[in-house]
Amino acid sequence: MVAAFRSGPTAMTSLQGICFLCVLWVAVVPTEQGLVYLIVNTTAPPLHQTDSRFLSLGIDVNLVRNRWQTFDFHSTRLRTLAKGLSPSYLRLSGTDADRLIYKPDDNDIYPTERQEAMPVKQKLRQRGVPQYPFPTTNFSMTTKDWDNINQFAQDVGWRIIFGLNAQLRFGDHWAIENAIQLLTYSSAKGYLESLDFELGNEPDLYPVGKGFRLVTPKQLARDYTTLKKLLTSELMSKTAVSPKLLGPAVADFNGGNYMKFFLNYLENDVVAATTFHQYYRQWRADLCRELHRPGHSGHVQAGSRECEDRSKQQQQTRHQDLARRDLLYLLPT
Repeated sequence: MVAAFRSGPTAMTSLQGICFLCVLWVAVVPTEQGLVYLIVNTTAPPLHQTDSRFLSLGIDVNLVRNRWQTFDFHSTRLRTLAKGLSPSYLRLSGTDADRLIYKPDDNDIYPTERQEAMPVKQKLRQRGVPQYPFPTTNFSMTTKDWDNINQFAQDVGWRIIFGLNAQLRFGDHWAIENAIQLLTYSSAKGYLESLDFELGNEPDLYPVGKGFRLVTPKQLARDYTTLKKLLTSELMSKTAVSPKLLGPAVADFNGGNYMKFFLNYLENDVVAATTFHQYYRQWRADLCRELHRPGHSGHVQAGSRECEDRSKQQQQTRHQDLARRDLLYLLPT
């Protein structure tokens, strides 16, 4: 139980009354309005228990594009610090996840944007020509790349959440051949026991992303079902712990309808958890202080509850008026 009181006679009376009832932990926090007493009942049962991997991290997959220039797998210092964070999830994804192609042959590598286009980009920048902030070319992840990151994660006690490329498509359907290659190799190497997956990154932003094809919530839900069947197929029979499927990794859970429609279309038990991204888009001089204000995270909590409620309603409403909802998503709001 947590209670907050401002300083003053009333606050002290309330504090004394509670102290007679139970064992309390009290913290005094200074604010612009005066002192605030945070009172915690240490004998009450916990309201929620976080996962052991609650403290986790993400690495942008563009490190693969740039051949891991800022990441040393063999660094003793990095490995020591990483082990200190374990057990943790490592999410390896980002905008470039939808441009990454797994190439088993180490000698067959797509030229990276850094190797191929940096001189051109520098000239454009000097001329003041506006540029899209992310490279728009596909690039390769080799077997060596995949071995390095999986072996590193296993050594330090991390579990990887890897974003598969949802932009590899055959018509309106996800093209699964490249994922099959990656999963088959991962199964043979024993990597799948410490791997989970997402399909695509921020699909609600595909319409504004340069070079990306639109993937509707209905299409992505169908693609997730395909991936789920693949993860539970005989191909993965050697895996003692099956990979989990997470998603849809939207950029904004309450600014659009993508999450809602995706969950309505999604079949039961396909995803183990719904995922969304939280951004602080407006930088201000007092932003750090604002981020530490408890009330500031209220909309994140509201979004989490909305995702949970949508998941519960999924079984009841998934088949109701789906064609109309898919059309509404495509219409501007």
